[in-house]
Amino acid sequence: MGARTLQDVGWRRLLLGQASFGEGEEYMAFKYTFALLMLWVTLPLLALFILGDAAGVNRVGWHGLTIRLYFVLCACLIWLLRGRRRWFHPVVWVFAVASWAVHVSGFVFVPDDENRLVWFLSLVVGVYILLGRRAGAYIAVASVAAVLWCNPHLAHPVSERGMGTFITSLVSMSVIFHVFTSRSVLFHRAMVASQAQLRELSDRDPLTGVLNSRGLARQCEQLLLLARRRGEPCAVLFVDLDHFKRVNDQHGHDAGDVVLQRVAAVLTQRLRRSDVLGRVGGEEFVVFLPATDEAGATQLAEALRQDIEACCPQTPAGVSLTVTASIGVAAKVSGQVSLPDLQRDADQAMYAAKAGGRNRVSVLGLG
Repeated sequence: MGARTLQDVGWRRLLLGQASFGEGEEYMAFKYTFALLMLWVTLPLLALFILGDAAGVNRVGWHGLTIRLYFVLCACLIWLLRGRRRWFHPVVWVFAVASWAVHVSGFVFVPDDENRLVWFLSLVVGVYILLGRRAGAYIAVASVAAVLWCNPHLAHPVSERGMGTFITSLVSMSVIFHVFTSRSVLFHRAMVASQAQLRELSDRDPLTGVLNSRGLARQCEQLLLLARRRGEPCAVLFVDLDHFKRVNDQHGHDAGDVVLQRVAAVLTQRLRRSDVLGRVGGEEFVVFLPATDEAGATQLAEALRQDIEACCPQTPAGVSLTVTASIGVAAKVSGQVSLPDLQRDADQAMYAAKAGGRNRVSVLGLG
């Protein structure tokens, strides 16, 4: 099973290249894949037409030159689009217009082919899927206009009944795919919004509203990469509430929840928008401070300690509580330090604050 999966991935990379798509770009990834697959499928079909014309099995006259030029163009479009998602729209527009021109050529130069109008239907469907409603409508109108203008000048024109069937089919198909693409886009947007909302909920602590451990790690990872690229310092504060178990034992868990919510609000109010706050344990909070050195982190930690001591949350029974915290500080000055490293050192600094009598700040520099 694993070998089959690797083989499938290999073939996919060979055909589609290594274009990458982020979260919320699933619809774009589908269109990119669909466009390349259409181009790849078109090549062998064109090759069959070219071989049939060369062998005299299926003579197409001047249309054969059009097919050969179209074959070369499709090969160039595959080379241009494969692995280069930024070229999607220009490549697909060129592919759509060239395909339309080839179908018009076939309609004009192969008048004895009774099924030549069918190709316009498949073209319109593909354009609606890849380029949307407006482009699909343009190609549909252009197809009808070209057929209506060229038909009277042909040696073997399509009958009025055949033209009526073609136009009716094309209009019906355009209406169907106009609604389909509209609903698909709306559905995708709703799905992306729903996924973002679920992701936000999964990254948040339901009690305090701040990030949980998973959300904290996700956001800090990007900020650490940015700090390394810019050569900026960063720091972590480990905040642990003192004697929190006593609050639960003496006043109940509802009082403990009130304390946690109040402390989270106090921390949030003091922090900058660029700082990241998360709850990583029962009464433990971690603060990540980008572009902050040891002195700045220590100063902020002391301010937070004072804010927590002064907040005096009230229990559901109306009792005002005095809450204190021991805060450990770890600062990154140089080197490739990860969030777990910073958090572990800040945790050690916090234990040093506990050992020193609680309700204080302790610093551990990484150098």
